[in-house]
Amino acid sequence: MKKLTSCWMKNLTTGLMSRMLFTFYHLVFAMKYHLYGCLKKPFLSDLYRYTVTTEDETLDNIDNMEINNSEYVIRRCQVLTEQPLTQGEWDVDSEKIWLDERNDLVYFLGNKDTPLEKHLYCVSLTTPEWIERMTLLGYSHSVTLSKDCSYAVILSSSVTSLTQVNLCKINTICSAEQKKISLHSVGWVEAPRDVLPTSRLPELFRYKNAQGYDIYGMLFKPVNCTEGEKYPTMLYVYGGPGVQLVSNSQRSVRRLNLYALPSFGYAVVMLDTMGSCNRGIRFEAAIQNCMGQIEIEQQIEGLKLIAEKSGIIDMNRIVIHGWSYGGYLALMGLAQRPDIFKVAIAGAPVTCWQLYDTGYTERYMKSPAENKNAYQDSSVLKFASQFPNEPNRLMIIHGLMDENVHFSHTKALISELIKEGKPYQLQVYPNERHGIRNAAAAKHYETNVVWFLQQYLSTIT
Repeated sequence: MKKLTSCWMKNLTTGLMSRMLFTFYHLVFAMKYHLYGCLKKPFLSDLYRYTVTTEDETLDNIDNMEINNSEYVIRRCQVLTEQPLTQGEWDVDSEKIWLDERNDLVYFLGNKDTPLEKHLYCVSLTTPEWIERMTLLGYSHSVTLSKDCSYAVILSSSVTSLTQVNLCKINTICSAEQKKISLHSVGWVEAPRDVLPTSRLPELFRYKNAQGYDIYGMLFKPVNCTEGEKYPTMLYVYGGPGVQLVSNSQRSVRRLNLYALPSFGYAVVMLDTMGSCNRGIRFEAAIQNCMGQIEIEQQIEGLKLIAEKSGIIDMNRIVIHGWSYGGYLALMGLAQRPDIFKVAIAGAPVTCWQLYDTGYTERYMKSPAENKNAYQDSSVLKFASQFPNEPNRLMIIHGLMDENVHFSHTKALISELIKEGKPYQLQVYPNERHGIRNAAAAKHYETNVVWFLQQYLSTIT
C-alpha cells in the first residue's frame, strides 16, 4: 500500500498537484454537500488538506512520471487524515485555487472579509491558521495566477468603479521564522476609472433577518426620485443556490432592466436571502428539502424593511420578476402571496422539480422516492388553484430551445392553469435557449416587460 504523504506530493509538478488538489476538493465537497444534513461539521464549503493511501500499482514510479496535460486518476484512495485549511461562514471559490508547492502555499479566491467582495487569499499548508488577504478591500476581484504562482492578473471593480486590470508580481518570503506575501504592481492593462458622475448608482444596504443573519440588498431608485413620493417597485429575484445577485462589483449593476425601469419611474430591489451562495453552508442549506417554501417570506421581510427605510416604495404596486430559479420564485410569490405581489413575470421557470436535472435537484431535495412530500410541496403545479383570477397579473416568458429548464415546465404549468380557469400571458422566443442572447430578442423582451407593467400594474387593486 502506497502512502501519499505531503513529502510525496512535493515531488510532483504543479500541474499534477493542482489537479489532485482540485480533485480532492471537488470530490469531498460534492459528497459532503449532498450529505451535510447528517454531518456534525457546520461548514463544508471550505478548503481541506488530505493524506491518502492507495494500492494502485501504477503509482510505484510516480516520481519519474512525465507530467503533461493528460488527466491522472488515483483509484482506491482511502483518506487517512483531513485538515481544514479554511473555516467559517464564507465560501472558497472552487474554480479559483492555485498551489505553490515550492513554498507550501495555496492561493484561492474567497469572501472571508465581506460577502459583498471576492478577494485573493493565501493559506499555508504547514500552518493553516495563517490566512493572508492579498487584494484591496472596497473592490471585488477576479484573479488568474501564473503556473508557478509568481504573477497574477487581477480584475477589480466596485459599484462606483469600472473594471480595472492590473498585472502584479507575487513576492514571497517563507521561512520557519516568518511568512510574508505581497503583491507588487507591474503595470495596468486597464487603468482605474470611476463611473460617470451622471450615472445612476444603486444603494447597497444591510439588515438582520428574523434568524439573526445579515442580509444584503441593493436598491435602484427611480430617475428624478422625489422625497415623500412612493413609486411602483420591482423585486428582481433569484433566491436559490449557486447565485449571488448583490455584490460590490460592476457585475451586480450591469443589468439592462435594472436601469430601464428607473427611467420609467420604477424602483428596483434585489436581495440575497437565505438559500443564496457565498455565505457558508448553513446559510445556503436553509432551503434543503423545502425549495419554494421559505424564500418568498424572506424576500417580503426584506422588501418591507427597505420600503420603511427608504420611504419611496409603494407596497400596493409590487412586481416580482426573475429568471430560472428566480422565475420559479416569481411564480411562487404570486401564488403564495398575491396580496403583496400584484404582478409576476416569470422567465424560464422551473415549475416541477421532478422535471428538472436530477444532479442539481437531488443535491438539495434527495430523490423523489426518499422525499415525496417535499417534491409535492415545492411544485408550482400544487399552487395552480391559488393564482389570481384577475387577468394581466401573470406573464410567463420562455425560450423554446431552452436546454436547461425545458419548455415542458411551462407546458405543465399552463395545463394546470387552464384546468383551474386561471388567466395568464405567455411570451415565447422560438430561437432562444435558457438565456436570451439574440440582440433583437433581448430588446423585445425588455420592451415587452416595460410595456406590460405600464399597461396593467396601475389597474390592479
